[in-house]
Amino acid sequence: MNSVKPLVSIICCAFNHGQYIRQCLEGFLIQKTDFAFEVLVHDDASSDDTAAIISDYVAKYPHIFKPVYQKQNQFSLGIKIWPGYQFPRVMGRYVAICEGDDYWTDQYKLKEQVDFLEKNGNFTACFTNAEILNETDNSRRIYLNGLAEGKIPSETAILRGGALYPTASVVFRYSPRIPDLFKMIPELNGDNLLIMILAMQGDIYYFNRITCTYRVWEGGVYSSVMNDIRTTLGRKRNTIKGLKKLKKISERPFRGYFKQRISQESYFILQHSGVLKNLGYLFKLTVKDSLRMLIYHKMLSRNNF
Repeated sequence: MNSVKPLVSIICCAFNHGQYIRQCLEGFLIQKTDFAFEVLVHDDASSDDTAAIISDYVAKYPHIFKPVYQKQNQFSLGIKIWPGYQFPRVMGRYVAICEGDDYWTDQYKLKEQVDFLEKNGNFTACFTNAEILNETDNSRRIYLNGLAEGKIPSETAILRGGALYPTASVVFRYSPRIPDLFKMIPELNGDNLLIMILAMQGDIYYFNRITCTYRVWEGGVYSSVMNDIRTTLGRKRNTIKGLKKLKKISERPFRGYFKQRISQESYFILQHSGVLKNLGYLFKLTVKDSLRMLIYHKMLSRNNF
């Protein structure tokens, strides 16, 4: 079994997930498939028992779990984990993602999504709904409400970006172009850039059923970042830089979608900054981007946005 090439590579990144990582790894083991898969688990120098727990699973299932244990936290050094350590290890035709504090709940999740992609070559990815578990008050809610099952328009994928889908639910067709673009456009965060790349390469399908749980807690990736408006504005400015790079290398109709997305991000910055800072940021934009942003602002105002 060790010599069987995996059809799917599961990317799992962990950092101080000691209280959650077992549930995550068990979610992989419950999968019922007729193909081999590997789990590329990466521990970013956790200070708790995350690495020790991962080691236990590696010892029991060495043909499934392929670990990397960092001695120094790479994220704090500005190194992106997916393109830096995970994509280079991918052996599968398809890639699935599940961070160490999230987990899969449907034992047929992987098989059904892979079967769909195998039968539909024009689709580059598919994702499902998820449940959000808030660890603070132990409340649960549905991740996506009102999104109809079916093909996702490319425009929707570009404009909504990473907010469109639960990261733990996606399975996509892997290509060397993906890590190349991640290295070329470091300004965008992983789930945001990924869905836009996939939308540019083909169709994306949404299954309206819950297959995984997305966990929200104080140590989560975005919890502290989104609570700091200055950090958020900095991320938005970086997002605009990345979107401009994507717009430059894209063709119609994607170029127009990226223009709209740039306008959205610019409006957010203006809306959450002081007046003088707003004016300063306007001067930094190109004339076209400034006009586009003002038009977008006017449209939103008309709709009481």
